[in-house]
Amino acid sequence: MKKKNGVLTEVSEKDLKLLIKNPKKFWEGVTSIGSWAFGYRKSLKNIIIPNSVTLIGDNAFSHCENLKSIIIPNSVTCIEYEAFRGCTSLTNVTIPDGVTSIENGVFSGCTSLTNVTIPDSVTLIGKYAFNYCESLTNVTIPNNVTRIGSCAFTCCKSLTNITIPNSVIFISEGILSGCHNLKKVILPNGVEISNRLLITNFDFLIYKRYSKEILEKHKNDYTPPLMWKELEGLNLKEYINLIKNYGIDKETKELNVEEDNLTDFIHFGYNLGLFSNETIKVKNSSGKEQELPISNLAHNVIQKMILSGMELNSMHIYFQAMKKQEFNEQFLRFLLNKTNLDEVIAEEQKHNGFIVKLYDWFKERTYLTNLGEIEDSSNRTPLPTSEANRFKIRVYETTESGIDKLRWREPTVDTLKKEFIEKVYAGVTPEKRHIAECLLQYPEYSKQMYYDKAVEIDDERIKAGVPNHLTSKHVKQSTMDAYRQYFEKTEGIRQQILETADKALIEQKESADQIFSYEMLSKDSEEIFAIGSLVPGAPTLFGADAGPMRAVIISSDMQPLVIRDSKDNIVAFSIVYVNRKEGYAVVKGFEVKRKYRGNDKACKAIYDKAMQGIDAFVRAYNEDNPNNPIKVVTCGVSPDHVDWEVINNYVKRNPKSKILKVPNLDEWSYAGGLNLTTSWPGDWRKKQYKIWEPDKHNNLEV
Repeated sequence: MKKKNGVLTEVSEKDLKLLIKNPKKFWEGVTSIGSWAFGYRKSLKNIIIPNSVTLIGDNAFSHCENLKSIIIPNSVTCIEYEAFRGCTSLTNVTIPDGVTSIENGVFSGCTSLTNVTIPDSVTLIGKYAFNYCESLTNVTIPNNVTRIGSCAFTCCKSLTNITIPNSVIFISEGILSGCHNLKKVILPNGVEISNRLLITNFDFLIYKRYSKEILEKHKNDYTPPLMWKELEGLNLKEYINLIKNYGIDKETKELNVEEDNLTDFIHFGYNLGLFSNETIKVKNSSGKEQELPISNLAHNVIQKMILSGMELNSMHIYFQAMKKQEFNEQFLRFLLNKTNLDEVIAEEQKHNGFIVKLYDWFKERTYLTNLGEIEDSSNRTPLPTSEANRFKIRVYETTESGIDKLRWREPTVDTLKKEFIEKVYAGVTPEKRHIAECLLQYPEYSKQMYYDKAVEIDDERIKAGVPNHLTSKHVKQSTMDAYRQYFEKTEGIRQQILETADKALIEQKESADQIFSYEMLSKDSEEIFAIGSLVPGAPTLFGADAGPMRAVIISSDMQPLVIRDSKDNIVAFSIVYVNRKEGYAVVKGFEVKRKYRGNDKACKAIYDKAMQGIDAFVRAYNEDNPNNPIKVVTCGVSPDHVDWEVINNYVKRNPKSKILKVPNLDEWSYAGGLNLTTSWPGDWRKKQYKIWEPDKHNNLEV
């Protein structure tokens, strides 16, 4: 135990025994609890802080996972940020009367906290103060609170009621996002809002821009206040039809689309002609020309997208913050072609933002409809201007003799993808085309520097002769193998289908949605270069994670581990490092796609699948290296960033390991690009858990 000038700075596990046997001696001379003093002390279960203490420092009890109760005396007037962060067993807390602010993240991640008493002395609730307090059911905010920081109650999924008093003059964004079970919110001036859509964003309350009368008038509308302005001038009938068909939860009767997704969805509908009152001539299946309402045709396209599995709550991702611009007839006609629409949907589900790229392209090419005589460069004879010929694009094709010839072609997904690549990146060769095609799907990678850096690293890998796999065979579980494994273990569900079909089908869907497969991704896969967009938090070509990006490709001791969903999309990522000489492996903490964060079932399924992948990799490696096999595998987890940990919470249920030596990923960083000021050496060097040993069960659940 260390004390300095009345500040308790460090407490060991041995010191905690003294706390139990002789608390008076333990607390002697202590007036403040310093930063991280009790941090990560798992044997700490109960504590009574004496009246001599006036301050609890930042992270003082952070991640004391077994701390169930704490008594804080009235002498304490200051509790600094993240003081009790990650105390997952803490159930009740009474904040002393002298405390004036609940600082940022004080109770963040206290998943068992059911009740908290906030005194009247508190005037500020800071950012992330109670986020992920999943057991918190009710919160009473005292009348003296004037400000509530962003995400203060994010993902308190048991929260059902909250009252925000009239004293509050500033509420930051997202304070109740992810609180899906809220039944009632009382706003300043006593306005009651029960529609959960109206609590997804509190910007409309800032500076009291909306009066009580306006809120009362619109509280049962289909849209949140910030959307009213967006809807001005639109065909409200088509909008209501769209929302009723695709956005309303059939059980709750409430709109289940978050505001940013709804905004992009409406803008897409506007640009597609959903809100138009005009008609256009189109040919039906029998070839007969008909004049049909544009809005009906647009509605059919949107319906096909939704039925194909494009999720409403992912519209923001699909449309990349699409802006309301103008109806484009050619764009609609292109999508009305069934083949084109099917390919566009498939491309969009594979790579986000493809539809926006298409729309922008068609917007730029609107002049093609008024070209007049179109010249066919292949024979220099003019083509007659017609409906068939006016809707074509210039395509340069290389002949066998190496001469580029200009031809006119119908716009297809393939020809447009080729044109996108040639427009964005210079110097694309056939050998590197797969890299360009992959990066092009993501707007953030549209700069030449990203393609050049990816090619540079790929060439470095080839020149160094680094094998694509650390094992002699490609360790991979196909999606069909995952399905087969799942159905073999769900005979009971199949029997239920025969007995109670409706109930069983629901259960079947809930489980089937969580089927995943693992893969040790090949180093020559173009997906590696886009992994930062596929899974936020994963390595990127530029930035603090540039080191891990280069390392996992050109190091002969590292390989990416990815988890895929049933549609083969990558949903989780990690890096496996093998120390061949000493016979062990270390896995970097997992990054998981944002849609699964907060979904315990899915995160557990991803974790189980990752453990299966690691087991398969180690067994394949040991077959190749019988004289020096891998004897143990640990997983490194950052002690910080609670919000990002997700499946790492399951990793931490394994026994702690001594820190096995791993590379410093800073060594793999490269200069240039985006004014790098920081780098990331790898958080797996700080904390590791043993997740695999020979002939053990190794948590291989399915």
